[in-house]
Amino acid sequence: VITDADEYAKTYAEKHKFPEADIDRILDDIRNCITDEQLNEEIKNDMETMSYDEFILLLGSKCHMKLSQHAMLAVAREYGVYNQPIINYNLVLQFAREKLLKVNFEMYDELLMAMSGCEGAEDGFLTPSEVRRVCVAVSLPLGHDLLTALMQRVPKEDGKIDYKKFVENLRSKEKLDVADSTFIPASTLTKPDKNASGWNGLRDDPIKQNRIEKVDVKRLKADLLKRERVPPRPVTE
Repeated sequence: VITDADEYAKTYAEKHKFPEADIDRILDDIRNCITDEQLNEEIKNDMETMSYDEFILLLGSKCHMKLSQHAMLAVAREYGVYNQPIINYNLVLQFAREKLLKVNFEMYDELLMAMSGCEGAEDGFLTPSEVRRVCVAVSLPLGHDLLTALMQRVPKEDGKIDYKKFVENLRSKEKLDVADSTFIPASTLTKPDKNASGWNGLRDDPIKQNRIEKVDVKRLKADLLKRERVPPRPVTE
């Protein structure tokens, strides 16, 4: 069982009802290993949420013979309460520049030329998807969410991006004032749901992947109590 999969793999597994990510199947397993009395004792009627760590410990103590780590993570994602960080745009741009400098990326002219050669680029604007496609084609070493953040502040026209300004922002060596900068709500960049793209895993990223801070145990408890108990599944070897 994969327990440390990336966001794409976890989302794919849940979407395609893999056994260890099938919420209905997992809830049935929880229903069979926690009695109503235990459920009411562990999750009081006035309890709204529980920290992620406490929730995983609770499931582990009650259902360690029934649920894998992947299954427990799937439940936490389904009932998770996510953080909503706020993002400093200049800090994001500074981070992108430093990352490009660190890997000695110098293909700005090639990036600009590739964008200018796209269909409809004559007016200096491209759709975000086209800008992203060219960035991938030129191997710009910036993740999906970071590119999305960078495009937030580039001049736009009818939903299209000024691609020359986009490249200029990356190439510029101008010193940025991180303290005096526009803040971008993280919710406009990544959605705290199963379709979130995730982040590239660097611990010092200025945009943190929306993480599960708490679990909505009140909703989980209600869903469990209204489910009928089903016979436990036979253990397969």
